[in-house]
Amino acid sequence: MTDNENPKVSHQPEVRTVNEKLQQAIRKAAEPLPPETKALEVGEVFVLRGLRDSVGVSWLVANEHPDDPALLLCVPLDSTPFVGPVDVRGPDCQVARVNSTTWLPIRFLPSRGVVRVAVGAEWDQLADECRLLLGRLAAGKPIYSTPDQLATDEDPHYHQHERELDGVVAHAEQLYGGDR
Repeated sequence: MTDNENPKVSHQPEVRTVNEKLQQAIRKAAEPLPPETKALEVGEVFVLRGLRDSVGVSWLVANEHPDDPALLLCVPLDSTPFVGPVDVRGPDCQVARVNSTTWLPIRFLPSRGVVRVAVGAEWDQLADECRLLLGRLAAGKPIYSTPDQLATDEDPHYHQHERELDGVVAHAEQLYGGDR
């Protein structure tokens, strides 16, 4: 005798099991993602694990690429006292090194060693300032520097620091496939 011939046989337990599994999956999907699995957004600050870094760099997401959602415009940050003509002082004594900005395809790859370290309105404002300065540089418009920034630009230690930073940025591009 088959199930169709015997009206006493019920498929209800199977249906309940499927419904329970579906409900469980829906609840799990509705839970907030852990920070390390969320996509990075403009204004977030992160560090890259595994990066050879002699300078102590963190990175600010300054913008999204208009054609590729995985690419983020990343500005290196450090806490050295040097603030040159194309640098922007930010929160927590951090300096955005706008001249060393690069595109990194890391938006959706936090498991590859991206660790968030800061987010907030002050970082959003720094991202805005970096984009404005980059726009001026791209348009060939003059950059207005303070006397201190101009003096820093004459300091050989500042230029040594820039070379070290360029090495860190190049290593990040090599590891993550970035492009300046």
